[in-house]
This record gives sequence, structure tokens and C-alpha cells, in this order.
Amino acid sequence: MAPGQDWTIGPAQMKSSLIKGFVNKYPDLQDMKDDPLRKSLLPENAPRLVSAYFRSVVENLEAGRPAVGDVSPA
Repeated sequence: MAPGQDWTIGPAQMKSSLIKGFVNKYPDLQDMKDDPLRKSLLPENAPRLVSAYFRSVVENLEAGRPAVGDVSPA
């Protein structure tokens, strides 16, 4: 990936920056930590990443922030 590029990748079609952030934030994704982008290409990890995305949306709502937009992990 070229510097400055933030592609959507994998079956979950999620931005690479979000994948890295979720893997660093959520303990249940720690098994992806050694190579999060490559492991995000595996179909069995798509539901886990989508779950992390929705978890982030819920956390934003609970904190009074917009649900969508900047959902990057805090």
C-alpha cells in the first residue's frame, strides 16, 4: 500500500486504518495483531471486524458522539 493510502480491503471491505485500530483496541482481535491486514483478508475474520466496527459505533453513541463519521477507535 502506498504511503497516505487508506484502502478498503478484505471481505469486510473495511479501511486498513480501522482494521489496525480495532486490532490494537479490542482484546478479542489480538490473534490478528502480528499481521492485521493480511489476516483481514480471511473470510472468517470479516464478522469479527464488522463486530468491532459496530462496537465502536455503540461506544460513540454512548459517549454522545455521532454514530458514523469518525468511528476510528479512540
